[in-house]
Amino acid sequence: MIGIKCLHLIPYLGLQRYSVLICSLLLPINLSKQSLVSQLSGLSTIRGKVKSTTTTTISSNKMDSIKEVDIDERGKFKYILITVKDDSGGEKLIVRGYRDCGYHADILERVQSQLVKFNCDSPGGGRISHDPNEKKLLVYGYSMGFGRADHQKTVEILKKSYPDYTIDWSNEGY
Repeated sequence: MIGIKCLHLIPYLGLQRYSVLICSLLLPINLSKQSLVSQLSGLSTIRGKVKSTTTTTISSNKMDSIKEVDIDERGKFKYILITVKDDSGGEKLIVRGYRDCGYHADILERVQSQLVKFNCDSPGGGRISHDPNEKKLLVYGYSMGFGRADHQKTVEILKKSYPDYTIDWSNEGY
């Protein structure tokens, strides 16, 4: 009976995410309706602390699953730097570049459709020349729609995924 009462009250207190935890804690206790409301109200005052700690742990795990780099295996193509944000304020910078995308905005659209639970925004873009035979990457140019990415940040991210490559950057070219 207490579990059912608990489930009815939790949405009003904004604690839906923790309903199983709260109900399991309260189930063995014999509480009156008024006592249950006061117990749950007390929990709502610490909601911010519990929510931020729990969400950060969950979010960081979800953010960790997003690959930092996804670019084509060879050739010259457009790329964008993307800031991925979750609902708890977590943030991750990723690099995406594909030959089959005619516009930088097409890349962002593709990534956003893959990462629907996150907010994706691009601080800029450019082009990448990828030569796997020579193990070289060149980051250069800019995006007409998003502006020039910070190529130095892009190179830092690329070096994690391509540690045995020579990676250079330039602000020259389009």
